[in-house]
Amino acid sequence: MDDIRSAPFGEVLQTLRKKKKIAQQVLAERLGVHRNTISAWERGERLPDTKGMVAELATQLRLDDQQTRLLLEASLTAVSPYWYVPYQRNYYFTGREALLEQLHTSFASGQALALTQSYTLSGLGGIGKTQVALEYAYRYHQHYAATFWLAAESSETLTSSFLSIAQTLRLPERHEQDQHKIIASVLQWLNSHKNWLLIFDNVEDIGVLKPFLPTTRQGSFLFSTRLHTLGHLAQALELSRLPRDEGIAFLLHRTHIRPANSPMTQAAASEVELAATIVDLVDGLPLALDQAGAYIEATQCSLEDFLHLFQTYPIQLLDERDAHAQHPHSVTTTFRLAFEQVQRNKNSAAIEILTLCAFLAPDDIPETLFLEGQRWLEPPLAAAIEHPLQFQAALRDLLAYSLIRRNSQKKTLSIHRLVQEVLKAHIGEGTQKLWAERAVRIIQQIFPASAVEFASWEQCERLLPHALAATQQMQQCFSLEGEAQRFQPVASLYTSIAEYFVEHDRNTEAEPLLQQARNIWESALSPSHVDVALALDGLANLYYHQAKFQEAEKLFLRSLQIREGMLTPDHPLIALTLHGLGRLYGRMGNHQQAEPLLLRALRILEKEPTSLASRGYLLSNLGEVYREQGKYKEAEPCYRESMHLIEQTQGIHHPSVSRSLNALAILFAEQGRYSEAEPLFSRSLHIAEEAFGADHPHVARSLTNLATLQEIQGHYIEASTSLLRALHIIEQTSGPDHPEVAIILNNLADTHRLQQHYTEAEPLYLRSLAICESRLGAEHPLTAHPISGLADIYTVQEKYAQAEKFYLRALQIREQKLTDKHPDLAGTCLGLANLYARQQRYQEAETLYRRALSIREEIFGDTHPLTEEVHSSYASLIKQQTEEAPTRQDG
Repeated sequence: MDDIRSAPFGEVLQTLRKKKKIAQQVLAERLGVHRNTISAWERGERLPDTKGMVAELATQLRLDDQQTRLLLEASLTAVSPYWYVPYQRNYYFTGREALLEQLHTSFASGQALALTQSYTLSGLGGIGKTQVALEYAYRYHQHYAATFWLAAESSETLTSSFLSIAQTLRLPERHEQDQHKIIASVLQWLNSHKNWLLIFDNVEDIGVLKPFLPTTRQGSFLFSTRLHTLGHLAQALELSRLPRDEGIAFLLHRTHIRPANSPMTQAAASEVELAATIVDLVDGLPLALDQAGAYIEATQCSLEDFLHLFQTYPIQLLDERDAHAQHPHSVTTTFRLAFEQVQRNKNSAAIEILTLCAFLAPDDIPETLFLEGQRWLEPPLAAAIEHPLQFQAALRDLLAYSLIRRNSQKKTLSIHRLVQEVLKAHIGEGTQKLWAERAVRIIQQIFPASAVEFASWEQCERLLPHALAATQQMQQCFSLEGEAQRFQPVASLYTSIAEYFVEHDRNTEAEPLLQQARNIWESALSPSHVDVALALDGLANLYYHQAKFQEAEKLFLRSLQIREGMLTPDHPLIALTLHGLGRLYGRMGNHQQAEPLLLRALRILEKEPTSLASRGYLLSNLGEVYREQGKYKEAEPCYRESMHLIEQTQGIHHPSVSRSLNALAILFAEQGRYSEAEPLFSRSLHIAEEAFGADHPHVARSLTNLATLQEIQGHYIEASTSLLRALHIIEQTSGPDHPEVAIILNNLADTHRLQQHYTEAEPLYLRSLAICESRLGAEHPLTAHPISGLADIYTVQEKYAQAEKFYLRALQIREQKLTDKHPDLAGTCLGLANLYARQQRYQEAETLYRRALSIREEIFGDTHPLTEEVHSSYASLIKQQTEEAPTRQDG
């Protein structure tokens, strides 16, 4: 093998083929190519188009690993007599297939039309422009009569390249002392020949190129540059980070974990996962991945070892580079040279834009952030913002060196993560602290203070990643101990973010932010400071949504104590806490405690002309307290006024309108006003889906309420479909033991019970009951629902002892927690009366029938189906007693 180790590809292929005793024709048939193709490869006239074809050659020749590597390495050599490319083909090149094919197709179409084709590979330093150009040269060289590579950094490097090309072409002028004559001779050759490819690598200055461009341009140009554009010289193709799968494949290949062109399945899943993490950390930058692979290869460390090292020493590892590499500069050096170039342009505003971007999330940075945060910026940038042309000029300088990317439609900027890391290291610790604090103050100033406002949600979502990134940078630069005062803007920002999270049922993300906000304010101020109540209210509201009612109650009471001690009795913040506590008591079934708190809060807000929306939300919760007690006459005006205020202040499509519609529809349904309820449920569902998407908890609540009406109307299939969809949403977003899951399970069990599907209904009731007892408590009004449902089943199944036990427990809960005219109480009385009638306990049954009838007649009227249901059962009891009376007398 040693005698062909340095031989060209054709000789290596021929030697290996003959050694395997395979004829050219046989090999051609196996590959699906013409015999002349094999012959051309072996004569050195052409190379296979792709590495895949070389790999297939190895497979068909049944080569071992050593022979395969030899063939692959030989395929990286050039064959054109007019070829000057001073770099070997990159054995590890991976991906970019679509881009290479696009280049080839575009150049080929230009050749067919006899047009000069010029393209520029542009992008951030280290993004792989040179490697793409190099791979293109080797992969498609057979389509050109000549391929020449020019180092385009300066006039000196271009001149040196032209001298080498003159030697390659063996021009008579190559021995001239006057370099201008040699350059002229090369240009003359290019002007008089066709179908050549000139690759100008690493263009730094368009002006430098002009003396080195042929005038007739009868070939193709490929430029690589970190400049954003070369103007009319060439059409730009901007390179972005390597896609994740290509980055993983490259790193595994570069570290020899996975051979080239082998399927990803050959690598262990753990290795793929580690490689993916590294790719994400370096944000798909090819140069950084190559440095990582080279370091792993040189040190023989594992991917896991490198990952831990990079997480601890990112800047040091980004500065590691083999001096003999084709790209001699490390990632750190590459970016620092770009920073220095911008600084030489004396555009301080550009540097400040870039620096602020380094302390934010890397993608989709709103340009409005600079405009609205002007008061916190350095004078050069603040002044540039006052003059749009100066601001555009600053962006132009950054775009020119591909240090940022701009989306003109979204009006956002993006910066590579590693540019952020290198820039922060470049500016030093003291300046880092200055900019970290500045970034937090800017975001805190423009982040919406009230995240419950639907109109603010888009702005919240745009700023959210930058708010989280800025606060994280703040924590890295400062210590809370001894510097707590600096963190007050962080605490304020955390409460606003958490409010947005809670509003969107992202509770697990909200809790740590609120805990940190509380800790900051207690450390910076005191545990009794009024600002601490903001965090306490936020945590209490979060726990309310998580059904952690005892924890929520303690926090609301503590917040109320602080605010009543520090503020005037009619301060709106006191109303806010009263509202939260009153709503909590309502949810807990403590209606007698809830009502006075909500009424007190309402009286405070009625004095505030700007609190219309807050009054609307409060009235909705007050209406809920009335409805749950069966006080429908009091509930309806609360709901109607709530909806009016919310529509007036937020608009008719606000999600809070959906909740008001739901509440009013439920009220109507409970009163048997189905024709009024149905359009409200439908409109509520539509608003929720439009605002939140199809899989949001608010949509699930609308579906649950709609199913209640569908069930009452006897549309059981539709009801089950709505409930199953709602169940899936809540289980996915809130967990399988959330109280809302219990409600849905209970309602789903009801649909099965009403269809006499008792085997399906019982486990649903039991699961609902277990959740209610665990999360709400054994005496909560909602706990009575599955208890009563189980009692209904056991009555029909003639399990009378179990049924009576469950009915009596449900009755006790409802008598204690609800008003004596609540419809749920009537339902329990009716069920227990039916049980006693079956057992011929007529006197007990009659008492319960009369009680149920009294409630339903008062709430629904004499002709309502629910009232008629009691009349019918009671009449059957009387009839049964009448029929049995003679029998008893005869006895």
